[in-house]
Amino acid sequence: MPDPNDIIASVLVQNGKVHQGEGGYEKGELHRLVTMDGAMRLSEGLMALLQQALVRVRGMEKEIAGAGKR
Repeated sequence: MPDPNDIIASVLVQNGKVHQGEGGYEKGELHRLVTMDGAMRLSEGLMALLQQALVRVRGMEKEIAGAGKR
């Protein structure tokens, strides 16, 4: 059984597809980025996706800041 601190979320899969309706997604209320065991670690693939998303967000922030200076 996984430690509740390690569960980010859960999804309901029915007939090989993620259920889109009510009860299909539940966030992990007890998830913590840092626990007594240390900081959360991501796999290389997830870390790469996170870094790509952060670069996109930073680009949007710069666009918004630049638009406010006009």
